[in-house]
Amino acid sequence: MVRWEGEHARSNSRKPMITLRRALVGVLFLSASVALAADWPDVFRAAQHGDVGAVWELLAAGADSNAANAEGMTALHIAAWWQQPEVVRALLSVGADVHARDLRGRTPLHYAALGGEKHALALLLAAGADVNAVDAQGETPLHLAARRFKGQAVDTLLAAGADVAARNARGQTPLHVLGSAARDDEGVAAEVDALAAVLIQQGADPGAEDDSGARAWPRESVPGARQPSGYPPYDTGAGNIAQRLLDQQTAYPAICRRYDLGPTVQNRRIYAVKITDHLDVEEDEPEFRWVANMHGDEVVGLMMTLNLIDYLLVNYGVDPRVTYLVDNLEIWIVPSMNPDGYQLVQRNNASGVNLNRDFPEGYVNEPNTTTGRAPETAAIMNMAFARSFTLSANLHGGALVVNYPFDNNGLGSTYSPTPDEDLFVYISEQYSQHNPPMWSSTEFPHGITNGAAWYSITGGLQDWSYRYMGCNDVTIELGNTKTPAFSTIPTYWSQNRESMLAYMETAFIGVRGLVTDAATGQPLAATVQVVGRDHNVYTDPDVGDYHRMLLPGTYQLRFTATGFDPVVLPVTVPAGAATRLDVALVGPPFITYPNGGETLTVNQPVTVTWQGAATARFQVQATANYGDLTVTTDGFERTTLGPDYTTGGNLPWVTATGTVHGGTYAAKAGAITHSQQTWMQRSAGPGALSFWYRVSSEANYDWFNFYIDGARVIHASGTTGAWTQYTTTLGPGTHTLKWEYVKDYSLSSGSDTVWIDDLQIVDDQTVWTTLVEQTEPGVLSAAWVPAQPSTACKVRVRTNAGGGQYGVWDESDGVFTVAAGPQWPRGDMNCSGAVDFDDIDPFVLALSGEAAYAAEYPSCRWLNADCNDDGAVDFDDIDAFVAQIGG
Repeated sequence: MVRWEGEHARSNSRKPMITLRRALVGVLFLSASVALAADWPDVFRAAQHGDVGAVWELLAAGADSNAANAEGMTALHIAAWWQQPEVVRALLSVGADVHARDLRGRTPLHYAALGGEKHALALLLAAGADVNAVDAQGETPLHLAARRFKGQAVDTLLAAGADVAARNARGQTPLHVLGSAARDDEGVAAEVDALAAVLIQQGADPGAEDDSGARAWPRESVPGARQPSGYPPYDTGAGNIAQRLLDQQTAYPAICRRYDLGPTVQNRRIYAVKITDHLDVEEDEPEFRWVANMHGDEVVGLMMTLNLIDYLLVNYGVDPRVTYLVDNLEIWIVPSMNPDGYQLVQRNNASGVNLNRDFPEGYVNEPNTTTGRAPETAAIMNMAFARSFTLSANLHGGALVVNYPFDNNGLGSTYSPTPDEDLFVYISEQYSQHNPPMWSSTEFPHGITNGAAWYSITGGLQDWSYRYMGCNDVTIELGNTKTPAFSTIPTYWSQNRESMLAYMETAFIGVRGLVTDAATGQPLAATVQVVGRDHNVYTDPDVGDYHRMLLPGTYQLRFTATGFDPVVLPVTVPAGAATRLDVALVGPPFITYPNGGETLTVNQPVTVTWQGAATARFQVQATANYGDLTVTTDGFERTTLGPDYTTGGNLPWVTATGTVHGGTYAAKAGAITHSQQTWMQRSAGPGALSFWYRVSSEANYDWFNFYIDGARVIHASGTTGAWTQYTTTLGPGTHTLKWEYVKDYSLSSGSDTVWIDDLQIVDDQTVWTTLVEQTEPGVLSAAWVPAQPSTACKVRVRTNAGGGQYGVWDESDGVFTVAAGPQWPRGDMNCSGAVDFDDIDPFVLALSGEAAYAAEYPSCRWLNADCNDDGAVDFDDIDAFVAQIGG
């Protein structure tokens, strides 16, 4: 059977050992949690991730394109939902049923409308999908596109004849539900208004009333939407939150402590509670964070965190599940990030700052600093800087869904997965599946959504946590009403308690361990990366522990730390508790002689020395042409590409005027049309590479790709508006560089091309000769006989752990000289300058081997015994030697 495998084909003596009973309880909880995950066929997973090649392989191996899962969904539903048009095309070509319905009565077109991907919609409609099909709630695809305010989907459906007057089971038209699944009223108002105008222009009746008598448009305000009565005050008055947290510290001093994170705009204090079994000990365990009430009028999360604090404290030592969590997690809870907004019953802080738009934005590489940020934002950032959070969630209101990163990847409001998409889907569903109203959402399948696929925002907490801090973070919307009647809080708690516990338990999956200094055993501040995933997690430098959350599979983990050689190790992750992988890093070696400035002599033996780990093995090399560089620059200032380039595809690349970075010409992609590609290719040696590029294409559909040896390193789309420079350093050997422009099957935008200009290749011609491939453990020297004179010599050393794993090279600090030295005639074996009878004994010694001769005559040249000049020292040299003595 062909299986789709996607991308992947802290023990601490300071912590008393937990009881076997508690450990077993934790494993059982984790195993049950993993078993609850949706068991999709492989073709579903491949469809979800857009892996067209895997889809074709699975279909060829017998996968049924119309097979349904327990929810009645087919692979076509999945591909449409996850906005994968090429998979939709492939499935349709083998007979996937465009009319298939899941248990909600939804067709693939319904899910394409939710996703908003216009090409998937167009393919389904062209295959005969019913544009006005209704689901079990009476909703058409246009209803769903309107709910999620997917403008391109609305336009596509209207063009295909969607009925703007269609009514669902509540008598609502698409105009009634327009924008009802918005994540941010103030952020999308203009877009919703624009779509309302489109629907009305197409015949939607703004005066139409639904079954409750509500008009379609404009939207009527909901009376009683805010009902703060009954909620506790923050820091003054009876039952205030600040005092409540302090009282809990007093009541449970062994496992609970309140911390002051800093002031708000109005000088209230932001409090966090830490709950764990050893409050004063940094332990080998994941650190977890809840943040609530970031928006002051979204209060359900605040109450859920207060209830969770109570639940954990009261049940510790009584409930095995709670006890395991407290014993094996360091839990931090911030009930209100925005106390001023809470007191004022308003969304923003007292200065009008939306705190979930105030964190550094990673896709534009904003500095990771608190400078210029709201004090509330700075408090959460400083808290994160001081900790090493593995997992987090921030709680909101106004919708009912778990929203996971990316919220913004520079592509707008379109599906923007992280490298850990599989993990985020899993942990999000671990929350939603225990919350029945969330799981059964009619707007968000399984009650989860990718953030940007819902609506893109800038400066959100979850993206900052993931990109900058290595922490997995999600945004959980707990209900459609931001400030519901206080009497409803028990219902919310019953819906969210199991979800909160299950979500925390996901922190235990994947790989965990300690990263230490092999020489001292001390913990290290290290970076851990899954090879093939562009995402880092970090150790807690106090203990050296890391916790890399991963789903079951086989991975390669790369460990790096400043001042130490990197290590790549394989690991297999099972279902359940994390696999343990402890790593001891060794410091790199460094050259001590020759280290720059020395003058050596040709054919005179020297000893290369270095410092390094006593248990390590080393590779040693030398060069006589260090810094020999060939610089190639190409501004494409000619009418053809030139002989260094090959070009192909449907049309060749050309040189063109008009859009250039410098000079008069630039390389330009061939003028291809839909479903075509054009490419340009050349080779380059080791050294620095740079070039400038500019893209003008249909955003997210037509792409510029750049490959080095077949690996894609640039994937750009849309109109960049300015030139962008790409730089990298190419490793040893010859490399293939390939620039490519690829178009999908419809539509064009901008100039519909890509330009390349001002290419520079700095080809490093340095030739390194290996002196020793791998020393014995702990050997810190190597013999070397310099063979040629040069003023540009260096030696270098690195660890060689075997199996293709090498450390970082350390070179001589500067170049040194190898001088020519004296020249002795052949047969002069005692270096006297003459060939005579005194050379007989050393000649005989030379015949016994180089080592014996060098030991007796270290300053002489063994190859002088090659008297017949055949490149070898052997008995064939005797006659020539005797002739030289006699001559």
